[in-house]
Amino acid sequence: MPRVDLRGYLLLPLALPLLPATVLSLARGRTDHVLAELATLGLIGAAVWLVRRGLRPQTLLEAPDSARRLRWMGSGALALGCAVCDRFLIGHSTGFSVLIAGLTLVGAWLAWWPHETTGAADSTAPKAVRQQLAQARAQIERLDALAKRLRQLPLAERLNQIVGEARQILGLLEADPGDVSKARRFLSVYLEGALQVCERYENTALQHGVTALEENFTEVLDTIARVFAEQRERLLANDVLDLDVQIEVLKRRLELEGIS
Repeated sequence: MPRVDLRGYLLLPLALPLLPATVLSLARGRTDHVLAELATLGLIGAAVWLVRRGLRPQTLLEAPDSARRLRWMGSGALALGCAVCDRFLIGHSTGFSVLIAGLTLVGAWLAWWPHETTGAADSTAPKAVRQQLAQARAQIERLDALAKRLRQLPLAERLNQIVGEARQILGLLEADPGDVSKARRFLSVYLEGALQVCERYENTALQHGVTALEENFTEVLDTIARVFAEQRERLLANDVLDLDVQIEVLKRRLELEGIS
């Protein structure tokens, strides 16, 4: 039976008492309370939406920085909502309301950050594995920057696809560092080879413009994207086999094309 992730949704019951309270405030003509209650409801709703988006597995794998930013924004919205409720509805002092907001942020961190894909497993992994993952992360960022510099849109799109696949693979490895051994050739040969090929093509294009090499480069990018996808599927399936054969074939092809 699939695991149901209720993180974020559990905030909604806390907001339910505000609904009848808003109706009562309207009946009593307490405009200040109505505004505070609506603001608190809106901030809690925004917190749930932001946190849920920041905890989506796809976001955690493909855009960990964006996921982290969404959770921080959600935590801030929740803290602000608690401060507004405490200050204007309960009537505590401003200083006490700020303290409540700070405690809310601490609670949000304890609830949502230990489950983060990126970094959570790194601290318990062997040093050599952490270094290997950090190097892979840096190489992926260089590929991403190169994709943004490419002027040929079809090539840039293919490279963006490769970057997306590589980030998903890295996310899976960071979530379970024990799988690094299954992807050792991806980390030590394939990812680095893809970066070298792309950087050498960029240098050639800058010096000589678009050449006949572009067609070969396009085919190589397609092959890289396909094998990256296969590596990701193998990790998702927890397959102990890696892609050494495909990697060797591509490596020889790159050498024959003269772009590796």
